Amino acid sequence: MVKKVAVLGPSGSFSEEAAVERYGKDIILVYGKKFDDVLDLVEMGEADIAFLPERTSVGGPVYPVLDAMLNHSLFITEKYDFEPTYCLVGKGEESDIKKVGSHPHALIAMKKYLDKNFPNAERVETPSTSFAAQLASENPTFGAIASRTAAKIYNLKVFYSVQFPRPRNGNARLKR
Repeated sequence: MVKKVAVLGPSGSFSEEAAVERYGKDIILVYGKKFDDVLDLVEMGEADIAFLPERTSVGGPVYPVLDAMLNHSLFITEKYDFEPTYCLVGKGEESDIKKVGSHPHALIAMKKYLDKNFPNAERVETPSTSFAAQLASENPTFGAIASRTAAKIYNLKVFYSVQFPRPRNGNARLKR
């Protein structure tokens, strides 16, 4: 049985949501700041498996994960489809947002919405959706594309949410 699962952090990432959905709430989550860090946690024996996105329904392959795999001796042992709900979240009011940040794949997923509703807002790429939520919790003019879980963790308002239909996002389980 899987007990310790390494995911992209900080807490509230889509990787975390997918791992909890797949393995249940009794798992112990360990977080890496970058995809390489997540894989390192497994290789160092600090986690049983890594659970990372290998493709998204809108952005396609998650090349940084695939590139990180080349530097590690882990193998995909399972694939799991997960349908994230992308949320625009923030600390202040929606009209206060001047910058919107998130992982590049989340920004791609929400591009049409952002172009229509926030055409002048600067787009900021962050290492993860949950890191963007953390930044939004510190600045009322910064909006984040993140999960509902991240909104709860960082005490943020959800201004908009959408779940895209299939093809789903694919998450890969990697093991030594």
